[in-house]
Amino acid sequence: LDGGGCELQSLIAFFDSPVPRAQRGLRRFARYLRRAAAGDVAPIRGFGWPSVGAFFGSIFIYGSVAGPGAASVVDRMASASGFGVELHLSGNQHTSAIELHTSLGKQALGSLAGLNIEQARQTVEALPWVERAVVRKYFPGRLDVSVTERAPFAVWQRGAELLVVERSGSIIAPLPPGSFTELPLIVGAGAERRSAIFLKQMDQFPALKRKVGAFVRVAERRWDLHLKNGVRVLLPADDQERALIEIAELDSLYGLLERDVELVDFRVPDRISLRLTEGANERRVAAIEERAAAVNKRLKARGARL
Repeated sequence: LDGGGCELQSLIAFFDSPVPRAQRGLRRFARYLRRAAAGDVAPIRGFGWPSVGAFFGSIFIYGSVAGPGAASVVDRMASASGFGVELHLSGNQHTSAIELHTSLGKQALGSLAGLNIEQARQTVEALPWVERAVVRKYFPGRLDVSVTERAPFAVWQRGAELLVVERSGSIIAPLPPGSFTELPLIVGAGAERRSAIFLKQMDQFPALKRKVGAFVRVAERRWDLHLKNGVRVLLPADDQERALIEIAELDSLYGLLERDVELVDFRVPDRISLRLTEGANERRVAAIEERAAAVNKRLKARGARL
């Protein structure tokens, strides 16, 4: 008002001229503005809260059309007025509310006034475990986020890294310490892409599969089974189902995989090669020597009688 004194005086002069009754209200309002500018009047009773509402409404409209900078002003003003955001997260098992808050950052922690729903959804779906997300806001201060998470299939060892992967082989996230101990461990280059087919084949041999500690992909051509007791089973690149049938039968009939062997090799068709453990091999050599000594002793005794 101070900067526009001339315009105000002109306005008052206009309203002081003879005018129809319909303009009397405007004339009284102009006189009120003049007295308010001079500090001669008190605020109108009950005018405070409507004024605050009108002020915030104007800021909201401006922030909606003026861009991110203005939206941040809206957030600060609304947050300062007590309109903070209460987050409701559902559908999550591996995604925490803290992680969600951190990812959204200033987008939603201030207020809902300047929150862009599509941008928030994209931010949530960028989290490692989230496959799809639905974001809804309910004024004055509730934000609902419903997520569908990716399904872990196996733990893939890539060099020194342990990664949780999907059935397709896509990496979800690094393995949290002590987690997902029930998932199969797959090792080697290309193992993450081929494991779904191979593990489905292994489902036909549940007793054998329970003994496996790691499924190792070799040269991206074939698989080795590293059993929990230290035995290694080398499968062929071709016709590995036949090899699995044979090893399952030998273990069921003779308990082969529980004996003192460290390696069972099926890579050569129509032949099975075994490598004994070091202790078993020493016992075998000692038994052969003992048997040879007994034979020599009998031969000497027979020669003496002759």
